[in-house]
Amino acid sequence: MKKITTTILGLLLVVITAYGQSAPQTEQTPKPKQTANKQSKFIYVLKLTPTYQNEANWTDETRKIVTAHFNQLKKLKEDGQVILAGKTDYTKDNPANFGIVIFNAENLEAAKKLMNSDPAVMQNVMTAELHPFSLALLINE
Repeated sequence: MKKITTTILGLLLVVITAYGQSAPQTEQTPKPKQTANKQSKFIYVLKLTPTYQNEANWTDETRKIVTAHFNQLKKLKEDGQVILAGKTDYTKDNPANFGIVIFNAENLEAAKKLMNSDPAVMQNVMTAELHPFSLALLINE
């Protein structure tokens, strides 16, 4: 268990470092490399919108939206599309707080569609930035 935790923390450190150095996905950003019969990997980085960085603004409806967000990610993981999803352990009001979703998609348009279908993004509880992603190391369970 300690080895898995260390590996996940190492991966998150790589993601955090890459996040701080990369520009958001734009039309000018090069399209990700894709090999035959292999889907590309993408990451989207989630941040709470300013309203929901204040715990006092959370309602039952907000919690339902975040539950739907989590349930959709679970389903996508079960379907083999989501590789990893998680968040930092900061409080909601901490500006360093963020979440990530690493996933497979056919192409950039499919990746944007998946990200934009996230209930938390659709309902403006969270913002999301999409980036092409290369997975360098992953523990083999």
